[in-house]
Amino acid sequence: MKVLFVLPAESIYDQQGRVMAWKSTPAPKDKLRQLKDLVPRLKELGAQKVVCSDLDGQSGFFLARNLQVPCEEWKSLRRFNYGKWHGQKKDKAQTLLTEMKAKWEKNPDIPIQSGDSWTSFKNRLAASAGKLKKNGATYVAVVSPFEIETLTGVKSNFERGRIYAWDA
Repeated sequence: MKVLFVLPAESIYDQQGRVMAWKSTPAPKDKLRQLKDLVPRLKELGAQKVVCSDLDGQSGFFLARNLQVPCEEWKSLRRFNYGKWHGQKKDKAQTLLTEMKAKWEKNPDIPIQSGDSWTSFKNRLAASAGKLKKNGATYVAVVSPFEIETLTGVKSNFERGRIYAWDA
């Protein structure tokens, strides 16, 4: 089973350096069109289906349309839910995440206010990994860098406009 990871189109929040937590923010059309550059290579790599979270559905369905393959939204692929921190600047959210990681070493079940706990987040992504492994198809997964790192265990500087392959 092969998964081809692609970062979603840069949303308005991404451009402003803010985090998306529980509500989708749209990507401008010019940013969405940049995904089209990946289509020929994704076809070469044998993409058969696109999966994304409902928060990244705009990018996922755009890619699927251009690849002429089906797309599925999986809630289990949702980005980390910062809860009440939705829309906050990334550096402020990163500070919160660092504080929470210290707490999670003792108890990973403590949630961010109105958001995810480390346990709930990891369980959601583990469910996604299980689904991806079941079918043996070549998936294009449209997810953000933090989710790629958590799913694969690979820490890297993931960039838009690139394709990352993972043999699970």
